[in-house]
Amino acid sequence: MLLTPSAEIESVIAYVNSLPPFSKKDVDWAEAALRAKSSPWRDDGVTPWNVVDNWRAAHQVPLARMRPTLETVAKSVFPDAVVVSRLKRAPTILDKLFRVPVRLWNYQDIGGLRAIVGSVKDLAAVAKKCEPPPGFEFVRLTDYMADGPKDSGYGGLHLIYSYLAQDGEDPQLTGLKIEVQIRTRWQHAWATAQEIVDFITGQGMKFGRGDPEWTRFFELMGSVVADIDGYPRGKNVPKDTEAFRAELVEVNNKLHAIEKIAGFSLAPSVLDDPAAKNSRHFVLTFDIEDRKLSTMGFTAQEFGKANDTYREREKSHRDDKRFDTVLVSADSIEDVRAGLPNYVLDSIAFTDLIAAATGWKDPKKNQ
Repeated sequence: MLLTPSAEIESVIAYVNSLPPFSKKDVDWAEAALRAKSSPWRDDGVTPWNVVDNWRAAHQVPLARMRPTLETVAKSVFPDAVVVSRLKRAPTILDKLFRVPVRLWNYQDIGGLRAIVGSVKDLAAVAKKCEPPPGFEFVRLTDYMADGPKDSGYGGLHLIYSYLAQDGEDPQLTGLKIEVQIRTRWQHAWATAQEIVDFITGQGMKFGRGDPEWTRFFELMGSVVADIDGYPRGKNVPKDTEAFRAELVEVNNKLHAIEKIAGFSLAPSVLDDPAAKNSRHFVLTFDIEDRKLSTMGFTAQEFGKANDTYREREKSHRDDKRFDTVLVSADSIEDVRAGLPNYVLDSIAFTDLIAAATGWKDPKKNQ
């Protein structure tokens, strides 16, 4: 039997309170060491990654407090809504340190929540109705739809909240920020496919380092999603429908994009682990070379065990790009599959979208 949300929160708080304390000074020290690509040990035996791991884990407290509210609101608007949370992966933190001139302490997406709903109308309703529980201060909303998707093609709403430590919590939780992403199903299909291609090909489109042709393909497909969901196309794509479709067909045919993305997919049964059925926290490790996923599930009261497992797995392959590990919290393994389909290489929705947009037909079905 799963614990109530309040019991789960208490379990997370107990674990975070048991960790060695951290301060802004500690995080600044760890950041400086990581930027210098050095791994000094302090006199007390602490390393930069020890500090970052503990600071990252602390974000699970605001995530656990916010998730029930977001789930309730999202499902009241769209009954089939999916909500998941995750802590930012160590390789992504490290990459961002060298890519973005923002101090680590000020990162706003170390802890992230994602809600997937049916339409832009649903998306706007969730953002409007999502009154955070006590302890949160709304910081900012970023709309990646009003003027069209980002240049990459990405669309969605991002909300940033700042946290105020509650009674019984470490006061140093005050000021931690979390990001809430709200996407439509098609926006989520687009983002999933981009991450899958990045995963398998080793590109960095999500971070602006992709192959130009793949980058253009996803920019165009982002405007296909915009057309379906009902917001403006990107500013750098043709406004004429025929010219737009002609370029998309040309780029898709040149890359063989639909065939490659479909070929990257795994069977949807890879998360059918009986041991994970009653879990609320999940550690997923993806072997990019062999395209295999391993899953470990933990009950609501086992966040500490889940986070320790996550840290050990990350540490064991921190310098090996073959493996990618993430810690996810959700109501069920089914929600993990729906909320993070990139980890099961599930791109069916997106390949269907490409086919509809380009008129592509599977030659195997015509033999």
